[in-house]
Amino acid sequence: MSAPEGKLPLHERLAEGVKNAVSSWAFFGLLNAASASYILYQEFGANPFDKYPFTFMNLILAILTFDLEILIMIAQRAAERVARRQEFYALSIAEADLELARNTVAVLSTLKEMQEAGTGRDMILHDLIERLDRNEGAQTDMIRELRERIAVIAGASTRCLQGYYD
Repeated sequence: MSAPEGKLPLHERLAEGVKNAVSSWAFFGLLNAASASYILYQEFGANPFDKYPFTFMNLILAILTFDLEILIMIAQRAAERVARRQEFYALSIAEADLELARNTVAVLSTLKEMQEAGTGRDMILHDLIERLDRNEGAQTDMIRELRERIAVIAGASTRCLQGYYD
């Protein structure tokens, strides 16, 4: 999906501005005031040129209506383009969110595997330490026993030598 165009063209922005101005209470009041003034001038003014049924005023209003309809259609097309752009960006954000969620799940899965591997490693290390502690205890016992034997042997040797020199 390719990104839609950026900024709206000048004619569409102008059409949007005119549509916003025309669809206001101020324009409604101004148009009715101008129409009433025109009618009053044509009926009671010094030099009227457009008597009832106000053919010229009807022509001007028809042209104004036609122009406004075109401007409103241009503004609607611009609004549709903006809506498509918003939809595109919303879709892009949703896709990015989905990719982020997938990456988060992958990271969490990897962390869980690492934790499990670490737990297994920790258990192995704990077993090794226990074995070393048992071996250390056994080695300590053996060393004590050897010292006792050496002491016995050394004592016997000393007694023998004492008997030899006595």
